[in-house]
This record gives sequence, C-alpha cells and structure tokens, in this order.
Amino acid sequence: MNKILFELLTSPLTIFDNYFANYIIMFFLGGIAFKIAFKVVGDIGVRGEFGSFLHWTIRAIALFLLWFGCCTIIYLIKFIIRYRLFISIIFLVIITLYLVVKHINKRITY
Repeated sequence: MNKILFELLTSPLTIFDNYFANYIIMFFLGGIAFKIAFKVVGDIGVRGEFGSFLHWTIRAIALFLLWFGCCTIIYLIKFIIRYRLFISIIFLVIITLYLVVKHINKRITY
C-alpha cells in the first residue's frame, strides 16, 4: 500500500521536458532517496509495519527535496544563461565597488 501511494505522489514529478533524460535523473534521485530512507530507518532500528511506513515517508520527503533542489539549480542555470550580460554587469559593478571601498579604506589614516 505504501509503495502505491509513493508511486502516485512521485509519478508526476518532472525535471526535464525530455522523457528519457527525466527518467534517468529521477532514477538516480530515487536511488539516493532510497539510501537516505534505508539509512535513517536502519539507524533508528524500527521494524515491521511502522518501519515500512516510516521508510516510505522518509523516502518520499527525500525525493521531493532532491527533486526541488535539482529544479532550483536548473532554473538558476537557465536564468544565468538567459540574462548573462545583465548578471555580468552586476557582478563587475559589485567587484569594482568592493575594490574602490578597499582602496579608500587603505588610504584613510586614523
């Protein structure tokens, strides 16, 4: 029962529009989530029906967090690529201001 609920919750999760790439990434994320859940439940030492429920709950939460992290990283990379000129200008202005303030503080004598 827990696996069916897990599959229903995680089947609509997508990272890419490409189905093949999405299955590959979700395969690895699912493996990582499994190892996390297996380790946590094993360290706690819970067995039986409650251990199974705890395992599937931790696995679902870990998968959702890993999925969200991957989606966030991909979104940030797309954002940086799309607005690279704007981000480069902001980055250069921040570095220039830092160097100017550092130079001014070095010249000031107390």
